[in-house]
Amino acid sequence: MSLRKPVVSFRGLFLMLIGLSLHTGLHAQSAEAAYAAQIRGQYAQAIALYDSLLKAGYTSADLHYNLSLAYHAQGDLGRAILHLEKAARLKPYDREIQTNLRLLRNEQQDGILPLPQFFLKNWILSLGARLAVDTWAVLACLFAVLAVLILAAGLRGWALPMRKLWPLGMSILMVLSILCVVVAAYRSKELARTDQGVLLPAELTPRVAPAADAEDQFTVHAGLRVRILDRFEDWTKIQLPDGREGWLPQAAVGQI
Repeated sequence: MSLRKPVVSFRGLFLMLIGLSLHTGLHAQSAEAAYAAQIRGQYAQAIALYDSLLKAGYTSADLHYNLSLAYHAQGDLGRAILHLEKAARLKPYDREIQTNLRLLRNEQQDGILPLPQFFLKNWILSLGARLAVDTWAVLACLFAVLAVLILAAGLRGWALPMRKLWPLGMSILMVLSILCVVVAAYRSKELARTDQGVLLPAELTPRVAPAADAEDQFTVHAGLRVRILDRFEDWTKIQLPDGREGWLPQAAVGQI
């Protein structure tokens, strides 16, 4: 999918309407009008209509996906990445969303590398992203049931020809079951995080304290994903992927 030609990349309106669960003709008309405006290249109008749906309490991955494309067409990289991150949060296993999120991140200027993490945690998180949380839970139950069946068969003597192997098989299945539980727990926790944000303005200079006259520290740009550490009045404390911290106006940070 080409982000340069978003018109041919919109999700179907029918699917979007299902995802939004629009029960009133008014909201259905707003969704249709937003989609039509985006097709015509009237991105400002489409954004306004999509925003009105969000403010009314309707949301879906496809709505955020289309909104991301509209912002990208207007050159607003920060909000384009923000809404694609929200789409990925709602549909974390959608390949098209993940592919376009990687493309947009490549347009981000800072290129800040994250601090190294414990390899086992990275491996678990990477493994967890391959399947839905519910799928990992089902696999955990399946492996546990198979382990119990093998144990019962071994105790009753049904596995007598393989009496040296059934304890090993049962142990492997139990380890796999526990691993699936751990992966599901880590993935569920990752998807439920509320401390993640995206920088919105084109260029920013975080400050050492939550005050307009505080000293500037460094320069960052739109679309950078950050961790939200704290809030004070109209200020938000952020942490960059490399560990640096600073304060920004709340309006400059969009929460995922």
